[in-house]
Amino acid sequence: MLLTTLSGEQHGRGILMAEAMFTISESECFQFGMQTPLHDTVALSFSAVLPAQAIATALADLRKHLPAHVHVWVGDGSSALRRKAHDGIDYVAGLTPIDETVAEWRQSTVL
Repeated sequence: MLLTTLSGEQHGRGILMAEAMFTISESECFQFGMQTPLHDTVALSFSAVLPAQAIATALADLRKHLPAHVHVWVGDGSSALRRKAHDGIDYVAGLTPIDETVAEWRQSTVL
């Protein structure tokens, strides 16, 4: 699991909490820190501070640059994430569902 925030994101607590939950789920995490340029990004965390349009544009751009088999999970904070996301982008509503999301992903990759 690669974890980061977009350029311009000033808040990093969400990605740190997500890392803790992924670690509890026995997922290997690589923390890129904050404000990773988009072409280096694979997993993202957003706060409510980043404008919704910037998030939507960045996610659309990211999705078109990644192979279809690469899963993109986005986390809580911004109301923009609760809207219908692009195909291939999954919204994880907070920290609690991370364990279940990881388990579902592991099951789907085994099948």
